[in-house]
Amino acid sequence: MKQADLGLNLTTKRTRKREFLDEMNRVVPWAALVELVTAHAPEGKKGRPPFPVETMRYGLQKFMGPAKPATAGVGNLYKVEQSPRRNSANSLISKRFSRLARDVLRSENATKRMDSVKKLLAFAALIGAAWIAPTAHAAVITTLFNTGVDASGNVVANATPGDLHYSLVTPGLTPTIQAATSAIGYPIASGPWLADNTTSRWIGPEGAQLSGVLNGKYIYQTTFNLTGFDHLTAVINGQFATDDAGGVIRLNGNPVGPASLGFSTWQAFSISTNFIAGLNTLQFEVINSGGGPTGLRVEMTGEARASAVPEPASLALVALGLIGAGLASRRRIV
Repeated sequence: MKQADLGLNLTTKRTRKREFLDEMNRVVPWAALVELVTAHAPEGKKGRPPFPVETMRYGLQKFMGPAKPATAGVGNLYKVEQSPRRNSANSLISKRFSRLARDVLRSENATKRMDSVKKLLAFAALIGAAWIAPTAHAAVITTLFNTGVDASGNVVANATPGDLHYSLVTPGLTPTIQAATSAIGYPIASGPWLADNTTSRWIGPEGAQLSGVLNGKYIYQTTFNLTGFDHLTAVINGQFATDDAGGVIRLNGNPVGPASLGFSTWQAFSISTNFIAGLNTLQFEVINSGGGPTGLRVEMTGEARASAVPEPASLALVALGLIGAGLASRRRIV
């Protein structure tokens, strides 16, 4: 049998959550406040049930940043550092809430008490909206593709002309891209290029894998769209190989990746800077110096947080809070 089963609580450690709630109870007798407010709170007989009145306290706790319930007992392992500006804002919010709560408790006249309850609920709605709104989570950037795949991301057959997602943009050079597999023999079958898989294909100037091409720089370009994403949170992770070694990666004209290790070894890369809102341009520069085959192979994925868009319920909550606060202020002025 556990101590909790016997109703015992031998914990002596004071967590930030416990101190916060005790301080609130000293300033405002919480049980009495909840009893008064509950009498005027929405009952939710139709539609979605409203949040319990007790949620106001949790809403303030979340907004002001004390210890989270799941980590309340970990002491210094979990500390929330707050800026002076946020501490100042939290102090003003705490004072405003305490003043409104005291007005409810001290109002002897039923009309005044009802008015105070409306103000308190409006204020709680504004604070609650700050934590009820959903947190944006990272989502996959669906417009990023590997080399040599179709619109669904499946690898294409050998000698497929063109590439749906990559193009050669080298000044003065406008060859057609083609995909290549071990079916062409050298340089993929038995090496020295990386072998086939079901994730990507080698691509290069048409005929390059068989007949050789001129020396020089080949710039492969692909684009992806971050519309609907927060571009400041975008990250791309992947690996690439080139013939010859030494190729680099550029995002929107800025160098962002390491140099290629060549055609028989993958070079891992990670990009977390130089993204822009909307359409982004990613380039892989390949240097051919031996007059033989040249090509590029890329495998990558990306993710970013979706742009935060409040749910209709959250917007309605904020609107009700603003309307209530506005009506209360107007009545006080009149």
